[in-house]
Amino acid sequence: MLPVTVAVMCVGVLLVLKSTPMRALGWLVASCLLYPEYLRVPVGPLLLSCPRLMASVLLIKLWATSTGKFEWRLPDYLVLVIWVWDLFANLMAGSPTHVLTGFGGVFLDTVLMYFVSRRVFTDRGSYSELLLPLSITAIVAGGLGIQEAFTGSSPLRSLFKYHAWVWVRKEDMYRLGLLRAQGATAHAIYYGVCMLVVVGFLFSLKPRRGSKQLLLWQLAMLFGVLGVLMSLSSGPVTALGAFVIFLAFYKFPGLIKPAILSAFAMAFVLQLVSNRSEIGRAHV
Repeated sequence: MLPVTVAVMCVGVLLVLKSTPMRALGWLVASCLLYPEYLRVPVGPLLLSCPRLMASVLLIKLWATSTGKFEWRLPDYLVLVIWVWDLFANLMAGSPTHVLTGFGGVFLDTVLMYFVSRRVFTDRGSYSELLLPLSITAIVAGGLGIQEAFTGSSPLRSLFKYHAWVWVRKEDMYRLGLLRAQGATAHAIYYGVCMLVVVGFLFSLKPRRGSKQLLLWQLAMLFGVLGVLMSLSSGPVTALGAFVIFLAFYKFPGLIKPAILSAFAMAFVLQLVSNRSEIGRAHV
């Protein structure tokens, strides 16, 4: 499976080099959901995945072609300081070698991804370039999720036996007679959340009426929402419902304050009638 993973990485790098920064970021997101991230290539002490390699190449490309000076902000420093502090704390605590080595992967998955996004999201006018890669992602990943839920199999499920690493592996579960779809993530909740993020981005990229891209967007939204539902996970599905409710606030902003006050009131009432804790009692 290693040659296939290397080939996919080469395609991903080529897309990054040939695309604009914003579209390259879209292909980076696509690589997380269209090919299993747990299939990796060992490079020294690190396990290099397709998204990690694409992000590294994209950041180098951005620095090499940038004409302006990067302006550091407080969140930039915080992201670096938190990672360094966590590494330092583990060093002082005498953590085993495999834990310390894992901080290289943490750097690639957090610090690197943050600064890539930080460098790319500077031009609002280019956001529309995300539409094509995110639409393809939603249609393909959502379609595979539907297939997995209804048939119990998909091309991605057969690849798990080649995994080099996985965050957490849960046994297959059925709800409502359907298999909880995991897609390329090997976890139903993670799959549902990722599909929901794609749906949210796509919603903000809706083309104007009469646009040739409108049909593509509509199909992507349909498959994206179905992908979230096929995770059969309460978290992503509840978040999808909340997303739909929050859209009403865009049309009726006057409802925002009453909704917030109602939420606090409901939480207070639930706390009073719940037997899971007591008001005024500290839980250590």
